Amino acid sequence: MFKLALNAGHYKYTAGKRCHWEIDPKQTREWVLNDRICDKIQKILEGYDGIEVLRIDDTSGEIDVSLKNRTDKANKWGADLWLGIHHNAAGKKFSGGGIVAYVYTKPSAEALEWQKALYNAAIKATGLKGNRSTPLAKKNLHEVRETKMPAVLMECGFMDSTVDCPIILTEEFADKIAEAYVSVIIERSGATKKKPTVLYRVQVEGLSEKDAEVFEEELTGKGYVPTVTAYEAVVEEPKEDIPEEEPKEIIPEAFVPYKAQVNTPSGVKIRSGAGTNYAKVGSIKNKTVVTIVDESKGAGANLWGKLSDGRGWIAVDYTVKEKN
Repeated sequence: MFKLALNAGHYKYTAGKRCHWEIDPKQTREWVLNDRICDKIQKILEGYDGIEVLRIDDTSGEIDVSLKNRTDKANKWGADLWLGIHHNAAGKKFSGGGIVAYVYTKPSAEALEWQKALYNAAIKATGLKGNRSTPLAKKNLHEVRETKMPAVLMECGFMDSTVDCPIILTEEFADKIAEAYVSVIIERSGATKKKPTVLYRVQVEGLSEKDAEVFEEELTGKGYVPTVTAYEAVVEEPKEDIPEEEPKEIIPEAFVPYKAQVNTPSGVKIRSGAGTNYAKVGSIKNKTVVTIVDESKGAGANLWGKLSDGRGWIAVDYTVKEKN
């Protein structure tokens, strides 16, 4: 677990630590600017696993926690990185400025790596490079000297600079620089994005009023927030069982034989089957009366009739049915 000691420098009422009155008539206090960035860093890191954040200052800004108490707290906790958030001042209104990253005069190699990474990320995100001759600075400051872990103190722009001050007062600047610092911390600490929590909604129906009250009380006692809704039950009348009728057998009507007279001068040919595609087996002269005992469709005529004497089939198209 990576441990970050996060310090918003000073407190609300530290003498002189405020924006220049000619640039910012509200004279915003430095701790307010420091705290805003620290809050954003801490809020973003709440969405990651593998990292803990400990605020070293008093987060109300009302108590002036001494530097010794702050560094002692971080050392006792066993922090892996100290990140101090400050805003700079030149002591007079001027047009210079820029972000500065401080480490101790005798820094560890790891502290120098953090210093460079945090500074480069802040400049890339905000563009507030300014005109500092030594933006990666070394100084005998308590925060970076008395801490047992790598420590970097970030001065996030000048409160009395006509260039820096209007920028550092904005919410956009605080968002950008906080996100920049977080990106470095995440990359170097190995922290990972938390997976979203999946919740489920369970619906139970069909309870009596008494059972619903008991169930609601039981769920509330376990920390859930149940919602009980009454509804009118709809009772369906039982349907009468009507036996299905068995399908009726369809019996085709029996063919009724009839007499027909050949009605073509050339007579008709007798075929072995119902159609001209069957062989000729004989013929019947015109005006001859025959008895038809069956009918069928076939090639060469609309309808074919079977002769009662068994000789074969003729095209009934060329006959006239006799009336009874």
